[in-house]
Amino acid sequence: MNKCISVVIPMYNCKNTIERCVNSIICQTYENIEIILVDDGSTDDTYIKCNEMKKKDERIKIIRKENGGVSSARNIGIKQARGIFITFIDADDYIRKDYISTLYNNMGDNDLVISNAIIIKNNSSKKFNRLFMARCVNYKRAVEMLLSDKFFQSTPWGKMYKTELAKRVKFDEKMSIAEDHKFLIDYISISKKIKLIPFYGYIYVINENSLSRANEKYKDEIFYCSDLIKKYENTKYEKFAINHYLNIVKSYVAGKSFSDEEKKIIKNDLIKYRRNYSIVKMNSIKEKIKYYLLIRNM
Repeated sequence: MNKCISVVIPMYNCKNTIERCVNSIICQTYENIEIILVDDGSTDDTYIKCNEMKKKDERIKIIRKENGGVSSARNIGIKQARGIFITFIDADDYIRKDYISTLYNNMGDNDLVISNAIIIKNNSSKKFNRLFMARCVNYKRAVEMLLSDKFFQSTPWGKMYKTELAKRVKFDEKMSIAEDHKFLIDYISISKKIKLIPFYGYIYVINENSLSRANEKYKDEIFYCSDLIKKYENTKYEKFAINHYLNIVKSYVAGKSFSDEEKKIIKNDLIKYRRNYSIVKMNSIKEKIKYYLLIRNM
């Protein structure tokens, strides 16, 4: 008999998308699943819609809690999970009917399976620009790949984990952004074998709400990435952490507001780390000009 897999969906005011999300899970070809819906204090009809779906499928379990953020919702889902493996899906998104079976069939003796995704924005779709061949890597190589920003996303979705390991890590509920990045690094660090598969079974839907939430928290992510450099100082991962930090700064700085003190800190970091940045992004005159303009504008 196939092993039980836990599917955790954190929810907050998602009455317009939760049915599509849950229906895509109910229709999976892999049927031995438990669907854990964690309502993080929704004030709309999310809970009502979930109750209606629960009446039609006994695999659905609903947990209601006071609003505490997506990390606390995922952690409750992890705590309640009975499956030997666990996967996360955001309430705005949905999956192909062979998504869970494909990830499960690739687990084998791996501790983590990482797949890719389709992005949908403004009714148009494209594949994540993170192409990779199927391969197995150890945790050291996986950390390098994550920090290099070239191979796979740090999102909790698009992946399948061993539940016993996820219960040891959990999401940091004190972090307002990049908590998924920290969770993945911590999880990889206690893993022995990670498998990457070029499978596009997860549909990631970008909407205005998700974009606005990310923009509100840009400072937190920048300074979290700065802390990563300190964490990996004088290790083989330091240069990868620096590149990750600089990539994040580059993506967020334009059009954002910073205090004079924050500008000073970031500018000093840009000057300090610019030699490392050449490893990935300054292979052309154009990229070098962009980088020096970034320093000047801080």
